[in-house]
Amino acid sequence: MTHDTIFSVASCTKPVTCTGLMLLYDAGRVMLDEPVEKYIPGFASGGVFVHEGTTKPCVRPCTIRDLLSHTAGLTYDSGMGLAKGFIAELYDKTGLF
Repeated sequence: MTHDTIFSVASCTKPVTCTGLMLLYDAGRVMLDEPVEKYIPGFASGGVFVHEGTTKPCVRPCTIRDLLSHTAGLTYDSGMGLAKGFIAELYDKTGLF
């Protein structure tokens, strides 16, 4: 290995992103229970998937804590070809990804 060896970070983006966010938290610039829509307005139009063709409004907004703990209920975006059918259509409608 040399000093200019290149590595793929693929799934390592999650810990890097979380570390950056926790630095912002330590600096008091982000609070864990703030709604994500404060920073990403597309989250304001979200809903909860009930079954094929049906969604309902969220009981509460998705928070930074939800994203960090992977409890926000997000799947992969349709642009990657991993979301299929109705879920892919919902992602396309919201323009979130």
